[in-house]
Amino acid sequence: MAQTTPMSTTPTTKILAIGTFPPGTDMQLVQRILPTEIRETARKIGVVGVHVGFVDTDLTKDFDVPKFSPVDVVRQAYDALEAGESEVLADAGSRELKQSLSAAVPGYIDPTVLQA
Repeated sequence: MAQTTPMSTTPTTKILAIGTFPPGTDMQLVQRILPTEIRETARKIGVVGVHVGFVDTDLTKDFDVPKFSPVDVVRQAYDALEAGESEVLADAGSRELKQSLSAAVPGYIDPTVLQA
């Protein structure tokens, strides 16, 4: 039987939604009004860009193309988030496309330059 770790009773993730402020809003005033906890939480939010080809989901089930495991993509994204990285290139095609960006004609302009 798999061993499980009891869930913490203290939330480890907080979701914060703050609306937009109209032009000319005094941001110093906004910062004084927002509770300290919200400002501290907002500084801890991590963002990771995930680049991947087709992922094997219901949306792509009828596409006859190579697909990648959603579990693997999510694992890579979480690992990158934990490591403080800013992006994930989840498959060989994404890595190759990224490498081609400095070429005279990058892969997003001419896909024939890509190997994958």
